[in-house]
Amino acid sequence: MAVQAILFDLDDTLIDRRATMPKYAARFAADFADALDELTLEQLERAIVETDGGGYRGRDKFHDLLATLPWKKRPAVEALIEHWNTVFPQVVEPMNGLFTLLNQLAVRGYRLGLITNGQSERQNAKLDLLGIRDYFDVTLISAEVGYEKPDPLIFLLALEALGVEAEEAIYVGDHPQNDVGGAEFAGITPVWRRGCHPWPADQAEPEHQFVTLAEFLLWLEEYVS
Repeated sequence: MAVQAILFDLDDTLIDRRATMPKYAARFAADFADALDELTLEQLERAIVETDGGGYRGRDKFHDLLATLPWKKRPAVEALIEHWNTVFPQVVEPMNGLFTLLNQLAVRGYRLGLITNGQSERQNAKLDLLGIRDYFDVTLISAEVGYEKPDPLIFLLALEALGVEAEEAIYVGDHPQNDVGGAEFAGITPVWRRGCHPWPADQAEPEHQFVTLAEFLLWLEEYVS
């Protein structure tokens, strides 16, 4: 069947978390300046990146920041959580070529969907700050729908909302299990954005993969031709 719909992950696929971290570290340093002992921005950014775990750690990462950073006056863990949830979405950086990608896909008539794990307020704030919400015909956030990747049900909900069959869609994401594995379980062709999460050494890499969004567009042209 011809490809009718393209589904995307958000973080580390359309949003560049690596480019965002220096901006977040700068805000963190400014907002907690009175509470932190002296350290460089590079040291702070490294600590934040290491405790973040690529976006796949929960409350524990904030406890680790409390234990790792040189505090003069240690804040409550809730203050760090609130700062992350409020400030990180304000400083997110798009992947290079994001708007070229979305505009070209819209011109070509593809139905577009977004499936992202995370809290509703934080993920919605990212979409609004980047101004990309209206590109998508359906947006599913795990906290809002009650399922999260790699559960195939969240992928099937997206297909139903778009009015397409699994064979008519492809899914683009960076995480081997949540994105590639979840899409495969739902019967959707996965396309792996490599370079963030390593592929498991005991498994064969996906047939379809890319690094930059420009590469994805080139891949798509060949795939549908």
